[in-house]
Amino acid sequence: MVLTYADRLCMILLCRAERGKNSRHKGWKHMTQTISLRDYQKDCISALASFGKGGGKRALVALPTGTGKTVVFSAMARGASGKVLVLAHREELLSQAQAEISGICPDLKVEIEQASKTASDDADVIVASVQTLAVSPHRLKKFNPADFSLIVVDEAHHATARTYIEVLNYFGLAPDVSRIIEGDIKGKEAKIATRKAFEGYKAEKSAPFLVGVTATPNRTDGVGLEYVFDDIPFSRSIRDMMDAGWLANIIGKRVGT
Repeated sequence: MVLTYADRLCMILLCRAERGKNSRHKGWKHMTQTISLRDYQKDCISALASFGKGGGKRALVALPTGTGKTVVFSAMARGASGKVLVLAHREELLSQAQAEISGICPDLKVEIEQASKTASDDADVIVASVQTLAVSPHRLKKFNPADFSLIVVDEAHHATARTYIEVLNYFGLAPDVSRIIEGDIKGKEAKIATRKAFEGYKAEKSAPFLVGVTATPNRTDGVGLEYVFDDIPFSRSIRDMMDAGWLANIIGKRVGT
């Protein structure tokens, strides 16, 4: 029986299984170490699994700062049937993601692709600078899309940027907008042309599963994320997390000046 990525996500919660070291395509074994996921993190992974089983390819997750978005995609990395690519735009996000995934998944080889740092061919998880991959196409093309089953975009409200779209296009998750980027279309017209390029676009069937995570799904410039991601299968607000006791209540103080 061939397991889909969504099936493997379900196994994280239902079977509490993990891969053995160096056994990427050899199934699962009983966990000797368990991930202590909070209830909403389990619900999030379950929602993503259902989304994937329903044919969804590009999912956005909205969770407030401090509620463990990195823990969620680290748990997902453990259940991936292929390599995992985590995209971020700042150096500290890369190092944080590497440390978190390595801590939760000690059996996985997690490496960084950025500037002078180069991930090895046998890395299970590559945490990459989106600028590095977009500016250096040869570094992007050394990755075979067929080897990857999961791509994570950290701080996903940045995913409408040219750099992200170029990388996602390489993996079959976004249309080719190079003509817009390299042409004479600039500013607002470029944004409109990019949006039109996404109209009716469907991710390739063989493409990896895409998950964007963010605390701020609403951009201040009015550019929507709906053409980069198909849906938001799971979201929680700051109020939700405060009411559930996972975040401290806000205390307002008035300061006279």
